[in-house]
Amino acid sequence: MNSDDEAAQFVAVLRESFNEAEGEIHRTESLTGRSPVSALNELRYSGSHMLVYLTEGNSGELKQAAMHGRRAFYDAQRFSLLFLMREAQAIRDGIGKFLPLYVDVVSKAYGGEKYSLLKKGLLAAKAYILQLAQVKMDGKRWEKRGDAHMACLPYINALRDYISVYDSLADEFLRLKEMTEERQLADDRDRRRNLILAVLSIIVTAIGVLVALFYR
Repeated sequence: MNSDDEAAQFVAVLRESFNEAEGEIHRTESLTGRSPVSALNELRYSGSHMLVYLTEGNSGELKQAAMHGRRAFYDAQRFSLLFLMREAQAIRDGIGKFLPLYVDVVSKAYGGEKYSLLKKGLLAAKAYILQLAQVKMDGKRWEKRGDAHMACLPYINALRDYISVYDSLADEFLRLKEMTEERQLADDRDRRRNLILAVLSIIVTAIGVLVALFYR
């Protein structure tokens, strides 16, 4: 393969990777309402290498340009997943010690297995996010970016489901959580009152015994 053929090949790869990255960036912006800065930076690096190629004619610059275009695709995916993961994790952290109550609310609304499925989806998405960092650097897997987009969708959908289920039940969960907290406060007050009464009873009894002994 001569240098012109090699350059033409890299230009075709660059065009493909740019189009795929641009499509994934648009999907990310539509999903999150934000621009994936890391993916846009990769496209900027791609453009920089392309300009060097146009100036110097070094086909190696085209290869670098295509590589950054491919990385932009995965950065856009990862941005979507991380965005949703942060929201899902914030929900989980907010539930805190009232997780059993939330699980009960989910089970009553969606069936007994629903929360288990939501949890599995959350854990699977976390694992996939870690994999994406490796896939981005693995040139052998770049040729299957169309498959990669489809492979990512279940994890995006799992996170969206986790968030949407909470959103649909938040009012009921927070109402029951508030009632539970009020009952706990009332129970704590009752325990303190009973303890005080028990101590006072002991003191009064002790005083009675002492007075009886003193005036015997």
